[in-house]
Amino acid sequence: MDIEPIVQKIIDTSPGADLVEMKSRSKALAAGLRKIRMLERQLEQDGDTEALHRAWNILCTGANRLADKHWKFSPSPDGIRAELNEIPLAEPPEHVYEQIREDDRDKCFGWYHHCRLNMPDGEVVDLGTFYVRLDHRYHSPRVYAHKNCYDYHSSHPHVASGGSMCMGDAEMLYRRLRDTNDWAAMYDVVCATLDTFNPSSPYWRIDSMRRDSEACRVCGTPDTMDLMPDPMWDPNGPYRQRLICEVCLDRERRRAFRDALREASREHNNQVRRRRYDNPQD
Repeated sequence: MDIEPIVQKIIDTSPGADLVEMKSRSKALAAGLRKIRMLERQLEQDGDTEALHRAWNILCTGANRLADKHWKFSPSPDGIRAELNEIPLAEPPEHVYEQIREDDRDKCFGWYHHCRLNMPDGEVVDLGTFYVRLDHRYHSPRVYAHKNCYDYHSSHPHVASGGSMCMGDAEMLYRRLRDTNDWAAMYDVVCATLDTFNPSSPYWRIDSMRRDSEACRVCGTPDTMDLMPDPMWDPNGPYRQRLICEVCLDRERRRAFRDALREASREHNNQVRRRRYDNPQD
């Protein structure tokens, strides 16, 4: 993955100034102070205070103008490049790429994370593989189901339905690392947060997810002898295979047959109309 566009975007949008800009500010203030000291020495001889007052006003105006600028140093390209090289960056899967606005696709980056959620009782729940997307303009990471995830809400109890991740107790640390462009440390914090269940701030319950995965995906019938693996499951999709009961499967097959028949009839009628339009004499 080419990280140079990402490095440049981070630099362009990061508040701060380089060393040349910092030196120009200090020189401007130093020049004003030198002039004030010179006028103070002249004041002892001629007693003229008007020029000294004018020099102080100019210095205060310049200092106030500089106070509105960022006084932090902007990140260096080499430093950002070294941080990003510590992260196993990867292109997003197609279904995630389509969800990202076209204007934002060159402003974000991410990686794949196989989530093994550590529960308070010591149990480890395999939630599947997610794609984690960071945008250097926003505080919250975005998390998307990628492979073998539960088809239940956002697939992770600490991720909202829109993909926004709740950082919980790590929120303040994450923001400080973001402000200092410590991207490698942010990667560690995000992965550790995804692998840790916080019982005080989940969007939904793990036991509800398990019950849903063991029931019919259509009608919600609990685990019974007439449930079977869903034959309409897409093995290339982000979710693991669900169960379906015989009644719902038969209903969906009938619906699929009717939809196919309706589509074939519509296509046939369209072809007849086109032939009549192309050959009006017939």
